[in-house]
Amino acid sequence: MANVLQNRISTTFSTTDEAALTAQHAAYSAVINPKMVTLTDEELKGIPSIDVDNYVFVNDTITTCDAEGVAMLPPNIAAQVPEMVKDYTFYKQLHAEIAWLQGVLDKLKRSQRLAAAESYTVANKIYEMYASLADAGVPGAQAKYDYLKARYKGNGGGRPQDAK
Repeated sequence: MANVLQNRISTTFSTTDEAALTAQHAAYSAVINPKMVTLTDEELKGIPSIDVDNYVFVNDTITTCDAEGVAMLPPNIAAQVPEMVKDYTFYKQLHAEIAWLQGVLDKLKRSQRLAAAESYTVANKIYEMYASLADAGVPGAQAKYDYLKARYKGNGGGRPQDAK
């Protein structure tokens, strides 16, 4: 008989792992949180976004702001050039950070989904086994089947194959 159950994930975080993750989260937050700002939805709607064309434009503008270019500008605007460069640099740094975090988040979500699917598949198999054992009159199996049966109440009741 073929193995109908796959077990691609077979791990948990140890207490040491959880402590290390907590420490890493705290260290990460200590670096990143002071640099973050909070915007309301209204504020977010009111500021321009930066698409590829705008990104290139800002980069080109920085290129034109050499010593000669800055000298042409009114002093109050020229004084903003270092801030523009700093904002642009921070944007690029955040872009790299977001890409890394999105990659990690994607792996976390996929691993979590697989772990949930595997545990649910095994739970359904156990439920089906209790049903078969109850049908065969094995003492105690009916109570376990009835206890787990509540999951399928409202969508046909009974075994998973009957709930479809």
